[in-house]
Formats: sequence, structure tokens, C-alpha cells
Amino acid sequence: MKRVLIPYDFSHFSRRALSLAMQGYPFGGDAEVEMLHVIDEALYENVLSRSHVPTEAAIHSYLQADIDRVRADMFDPDSCKIHPIIKVLRGRPADLILEASTTFSAAAVMIGGQGHGGIKEAFIGRTAQRVARESTCHVYVVKTTGTGRPPRRVLCAVDRSPPSRKALEEAHRLAVLNGAKLSIISAIENPYLPYIQKLAMEIHDDEAVKELVQAERERLLKFEIEVLGANKADTHHAVFGPVIETLNSHAEILHAGTIIMGPRGLGPVGRAFLGSVTEQMLLRSRVDVLVVK
Repeated sequence: MKRVLIPYDFSHFSRRALSLAMQGYPFGGDAEVEMLHVIDEALYENVLSRSHVPTEAAIHSYLQADIDRVRADMFDPDSCKIHPIIKVLRGRPADLILEASTTFSAAAVMIGGQGHGGIKEAFIGRTAQRVARESTCHVYVVKTTGTGRPPRRVLCAVDRSPPSRKALEEAHRLAVLNGAKLSIISAIENPYLPYIQKLAMEIHDDEAVKELVQAERERLLKFEIEVLGANKADTHHAVFGPVIETLNSHAEILHAGTIIMGPRGLGPVGRAFLGSVTEQMLLRSRVDVLVVK
């Protein structure tokens, strides 16, 4: 049985995370779900006053009310067998979420990805960003507030590295478990592509680019067989171009509800636990992102 931790701040993002988890997406209908709310007393001191800090009993009742609301809004409430455990703590949210994911032995954290800190965090909150960066377990960042129904297609981004092997294994498991279609994409930001395109135009022939794409697709198919034992994905996409824009556009074209990837493209020391490409994807993705650790 997998344990899933949901940091809950009563936002539409965290409510959707709760709805997905209670329906067994993406970690199974037998998962044990802990719903954690952290009372950030410093926030009350700075914005309101300590007299406005709610009691733990009050927070517990609010959380239970949201569980009941989420269950009632499901397409088939009676099919939901997951009953979240409620936990309330006081302190700094990111610190306690990371600590709780360890003490709870969580296989994954599902966290809302809204931002509250201005332009730099327009697409992901500071807490979600730090949890995704430092957590040692999988992190599912909810980026949309639409329907609570589980996605019918997932898109796995691979670069044939060891982390992307794990991502592909998890993507296939998730697709099979949830009856979703699986698409695999290899997006390569090739610095020589503009030159190749110019050359192809000069000789009135785009075969050079086509050959590069075909060669990358063959490597992608071979990698899939190495990891899964066969070509099990529904669609395969080998694309040269800006990685983030390519992943976003293909997720939109394919109607994929989740992008799955490993900690890809390791950067400076400050990103020791999360690759720079993955971090940018968390910032700029238009759909949910599952980071496989």
C-alpha cells in the first residue's frame, strides 16, 4: 500500500489534489492518504493577529467538510473507498511538509502549485517549489483547477538518463493502473537546429531535419524496449525544439492531463535535488506535473 501526503491549504488546487487522490489517481485506490494542514502562525502575526489563529479543532472540522464536499462532487461518490487521515500542525509549512513526508513514509506528495509571491512565483508557490526540489519521494504538483476527474492520457518526457528510466516505469504503471493512454516524448533543444534548417532551405531539401528526427525516434523506441520490455506506449514523439514549449504544446495537442518526468538537467548546487529543466517545467507547465524521484 502506498502512502500519499496532501498538504492542504483550502485552495482550489489542493482541493483538486484531494479529489484525484481519493479517486485513486495516480497512486491507486488502496493508497493511504494523509491530509496535512500547517497553521503558519507567522502569517497570522504579519497579516492579521494572533487572536485570529484558528484552533486545531476548528481546522479539523473545516478539513472534514472539504473531504465531504469533494466526495459529494465526484462522478460516482460510492466508488470512493479512500478515507483521508487528517493532521494539523503548527509551524513553517515547507519544513513540516518535508518532515511529515518522511515520518509518514510517504511514497508521494500531492501539492497544489499556486503561487503567492509575485511575478517570480506566478506559476508555482514557494512552498510547492521547495517541496518539489527537496523531497526524496515523488511529487505531484497540481497546476490546474478544472475537473476533478483523473486524466485519460499521460505524457512522459524522457532523455534516456537513469532518472527518466524511473519516470517511464512509473508512467507506464500509472497508465495501466488508471486505464489511461500513455504517450512518450523526447524533446531535444539542439543548438545546431537553426543551422540545419538554414542549410536545408538553401539546398531546397528538408531531408536533413527529417533524418535527425527519425534517428531520435528510433533511439526513443529502443529506450522504451530497454525499460519496459516492449513498445507499450500509444504514441511516440521525437521533437527538436525548445523543451518547455515543446512539452506544453504536445500536452495540449494530446489532451494529456499529466506530464511525468524525472529530475532532469541538473544545474547549480542550489538545485541539487531537482534538475533545471524539471524546475522550469514546474514553473511554466500548463498541466499537472509528476516528478519521479
